[in-house]
Amino acid sequence: MPQSMIRCPTFGTVVPTGLTTEKIKFESLSGVVIPLRCPDCMQLHKWEQKEAWEKRTHRIDQVNLRANRAGHRLIAQDWN
Repeated sequence: MPQSMIRCPTFGTVVPTGLTTEKIKFESLSGVVIPLRCPDCMQLHKWEQKEAWEKRTHRIDQVNLRANRAGHRLIAQDWN
């Protein structure tokens, strides 16, 4: 599930906004200012959709996570 990410203006690190596309439509945030208590610097940042991006989880990572939980290990060539 994609997560909306921004860059902390204080430290320059990438931080999650806590929003996912399951909760919102990313494109619908255009022009909306959203406050965020930054987990890195603990300051309040205000961000807009144009400053954020979606971090997507690769399907192979999700399958590997499930396989690891089941006690198996998959590698990329298992998909060919």
